[in-house]
Amino acid sequence: MKIPTNIKKITRNAGIAFLAYASLMYVAQGITHIGSPKVNSQSQLEKLIEKEKEKLNCNKNITGEITEHKEAKSSKIDSKHYSLAIGGTGNDESALRHEVYHICDGQFELMGKSKIYNLILYFFYAEPKTTLHQIGMIE
Repeated sequence: MKIPTNIKKITRNAGIAFLAYASLMYVAQGITHIGSPKVNSQSQLEKLIEKEKEKLNCNKNITGEITEHKEAKSSKIDSKHYSLAIGGTGNDESALRHEVYHICDGQFELMGKSKIYNLILYFFYAEPKTTLHQIGMIE
C-alpha cells in the first residue's frame, strides 16, 4: 500500500515542527544554566528549596538530593511528599528552580494513568510552562 503524498508531507512537517519546538525548549533551558550558581552542599540545597517554595507560596514537603547523575529531575513520592535530584551539569540554581516549580505548580497531580496522556501533558503543558518560569517570564 502506497502512502499518499499529502500524508507524507503532513508527517514530515509535523516532525520538523516538533523538532523545532524541542530545540527551542532545549536552548531556552540551556541559556538559564549559563552563569547560574552551582549548588555545592546538601545544606545549601535545602535552603534553596525553601527559598523557592517561599517565592511560590508553596507548602509541599520536598526532599532534595545532590547526585552524580548529569540531570535534574523531580518526582512525587506519595500524596504529601516529593523529591528532587540535581547533579552533574544540572547541578545549579536554575535546575533547582525548574524542578521546584514542577512540584509547586501541581503538575504531578495532573498526571493520569495513560502514558500517552502523561507524555503529551509533559511536553506540551508542564515543560513549556516550567521553562517559562525558569527563564523568568512567569512566576
